[in-house]
Amino acid sequence: MYLKYDEGDWCPNAHLQPFTRRSTMIQFVCASAGRSHLGPQLLHVDSHCAYYFVWYTERACRRVLHCVVDEGTEQYDLSPLIKSAGRHTVLNLVDPGYVYYINVCQPVHAVAPYHMLANAGLVRTSKTTGSVESLGEVFMEPFNDFEGHVTLLYVNGSQCAYNSSMSNRARVIFVCDPSTTVEEPTLLDIDKESCVYIFEWRTNLVCPEINKKAVPTEECTFSIPQHGLSFDLSALKPTTSSTFEVPDQDGKGKFTLDVCGQTKSASSDCDGGSVCFVSANEKRSYGTLSSFTYIQGGLKVMYTNGSACNESDHRQCMLTSGDNTYDFGLLASVSHVRSVTDSEGNIYWLNVCSDMNADHQNVQSCPSSAAVCMRKKDHSGHDFTIGKAQSLKLSAIDSRRVDMMYGGGDPYVCHNRTTQHPSTLIQHECVTSGSSTGVLEFVSGPTPDQCLFVFKWKSRTACPLAEDNVVPENDGILVEKRLGLAMNLSSLLNNAFNVSESRGKDKYVYMVKLGGPVVTGVPGACTKASVCQSKDATGFYRDIGSFSTKKFVVRGSELLLEMESLVSKCGRTNNSVKSIISFECSKSAGLGSPEFLYESGKCHYLFRWATAQVCHDALVRLVEPDSDRLVSPASASSNTTIGIVIAAVVVFVLASAGLYLVRHKLRALVDLTCYKSLSGIRVPQYHYSKTTSQLRSTDENGDTELLTSGSSLNSADDPLDTHVLA
Repeated sequence: MYLKYDEGDWCPNAHLQPFTRRSTMIQFVCASAGRSHLGPQLLHVDSHCAYYFVWYTERACRRVLHCVVDEGTEQYDLSPLIKSAGRHTVLNLVDPGYVYYINVCQPVHAVAPYHMLANAGLVRTSKTTGSVESLGEVFMEPFNDFEGHVTLLYVNGSQCAYNSSMSNRARVIFVCDPSTTVEEPTLLDIDKESCVYIFEWRTNLVCPEINKKAVPTEECTFSIPQHGLSFDLSALKPTTSSTFEVPDQDGKGKFTLDVCGQTKSASSDCDGGSVCFVSANEKRSYGTLSSFTYIQGGLKVMYTNGSACNESDHRQCMLTSGDNTYDFGLLASVSHVRSVTDSEGNIYWLNVCSDMNADHQNVQSCPSSAAVCMRKKDHSGHDFTIGKAQSLKLSAIDSRRVDMMYGGGDPYVCHNRTTQHPSTLIQHECVTSGSSTGVLEFVSGPTPDQCLFVFKWKSRTACPLAEDNVVPENDGILVEKRLGLAMNLSSLLNNAFNVSESRGKDKYVYMVKLGGPVVTGVPGACTKASVCQSKDATGFYRDIGSFSTKKFVVRGSELLLEMESLVSKCGRTNNSVKSIISFECSKSAGLGSPEFLYESGKCHYLFRWATAQVCHDALVRLVEPDSDRLVSPASASSNTTIGIVIAAVVVFVLASAGLYLVRHKLRALVDLTCYKSLSGIRVPQYHYSKTTSQLRSTDENGDTELLTSGSSLNSADDPLDTHVLA
């Protein structure tokens, strides 16, 4: 159903025919009960100034659809699968060249270019031509078919491409799978003769279940009269002297279990708890027996109303092995996901110790429960989960390697899709010379024998935790007395920088001034901050690193600046928010500027700063090991050069003197050369003669000599003239 409005204002588009006016089309789309959109939405504006709006409303439905199957004692609610925005992407391995999108019990959310397909609940788009066709709309509630499967039918689609006399139709079969929640549907088959597309959707929403309030009894039995079943768990009752005990993963405490009743604990915190955690420092109740559920032959018992939960949602990604402790929380991101591409062009996204909720840019389409996601080069229309966040297991191989293992995911990436499920191994290797975040590499993929994806991650985060080496700083001068070196970062501290970040629809600006508090221009905003987070046009300012907490540390070969906030707390950990800047040498960067990397799950804001100020050439040495007086690189270089020149001159003089004294001919040649070089200068000439004098100065032979001025000499060219004075 459409409403079209023509003859609007003139369209100011110089590329169009003259006298073109604006036009508007409003498409009314059926919305399921309780999901009507508040008013129209602008969807698209084409080059002819035609404005397309979509309006979701129950008024456009032939009749209101309730997405529930209700047959006697069984009730299945499919409403959690309804997408009020966006759409589900179908896993398609049957029909290459096409991408399928689906919604449940209501039309696919309108997105250009298939906004013209009225009420289409299932659409197929061509990867090559971009053409779009409807596979049908939902005209009736889901129902149980003759095999007992919940089924949803789509009818009245576009003209069938295989039989022009028929319209497209589709059938979605929902299959009970207790191990899954929503997941995504799969295209099973296309009946081209009947123009019917068949899909399978595995989910636990269609698993038959019985919920019943549980009351602790002496017999410890759980009865389900609807199915004529009774479960006797009395053999699991604890004895008077002991209860079932399960150690926790860290080995620091244990859980005590009483399936049927209440544990007898001395602590009031565990009083009445059927499940209790006990450690040296605390005791907590994890709930009392409240209800039980029967699903597909399995009995699930619920324990509720435990102690108040003070733990954060953030996964504590730590491991203790022997005397070593490892903390990978710094690698968990809430703002970005990492990606790596293998040699075949397949793309992988990872977010260790977290999940795909951090993908605010929507670069992949895996469920948010995934920690590792894959896009195959030959199946660009669908992404595959190859590791679920909740399945993470940590193990220390040795002191310099920790393995992360993720399980669960889509078997379609495996060689044997019926017996294999994917798993992902991330080998974290300790590299003291690397950075905290390190480098992620793809190693290998599945084999016919094992559906395993292997990655290698070299970083300093994989090293055991150690005490920080704090470097003193004064007016931008960092002094490392152990090595007798210093570094001048005053030029970095005396400048202000703005760093931008896009996180989905949110645009952040980080104001950075390491030499003092930033200037925001807003009274009372970030008055103590060296790093201030702000959001465009919202008046939002947050201190994420206070100036007075500034601390330079050296970890391995990496120089870091850490600043904790004195006013901001992390909602996930209840600890102080912190900014961490990693400095990297880049001779071509000059002063450089900070670059935002990501926000970790611990509310650590990580920045990278490439600058020439931390390169080896910029290091200066201390005059004395225990002194703070510095020798500049230029001065040190000048002193070194002078020393080299003096040493060379001394060596040359000594060598020349030695040759002069040893060889007679060479001595005469040197005399002549020196005389020629001075021939332009008139020098008084002298010769020796014997005379009689009253002076009794005698030589070694007893002769008395007198030095007098001479009037004639042999030729200066005569080398045998020994009276020439050099």
